[in-house]
Amino acid sequence: MIGRAADKIFTRVFIFLIMTVYFWIYAIAGLIVLGVGPAFRTVTEMHMDKQWDYRAYSFKEGWHRFKKNFWSINLHTWLFLGIGMILAYNLYLSLSIHTFWILFVQFIIVAALVFDFSLSILTVMLRSRYDVAFRDSLKLAIVQFFSNFV
Repeated sequence: MIGRAADKIFTRVFIFLIMTVYFWIYAIAGLIVLGVGPAFRTVTEMHMDKQWDYRAYSFKEGWHRFKKNFWSINLHTWLFLGIGMILAYNLYLSLSIHTFWILFVQFIIVAALVFDFSLSILTVMLRSRYDVAFRDSLKLAIVQFFSNFV
């Protein structure tokens, strides 16, 4: 009983380490700026396909996935990062205004940042699992975001 639990824990930690190393190798291969999005998508796809079987993970297969969707995933990544940076800059600017009503505006901006981050993660997960277009995955991510509130 304890041996199986320990084996399960160590296997998951080992897979986490493998995925972390793969992520950084792929991100550095994309020169960090262009590699973070495709590296995250590659690691997500590999984990969703292989689950917890550490013998099934292959750097070569991950490299093929990394190269396959490099530019489309960069567009996806930079769209959400751009929106997030604009919202974060607006939040920064709103901190210099010292009136009571701006607190409500700041709350809306923080909620929009959370929404943007959640949509980016959900969209990556949907596109990793299913072969859907970006627009359709965005619609599904919005529905999934609001369906999990209960």
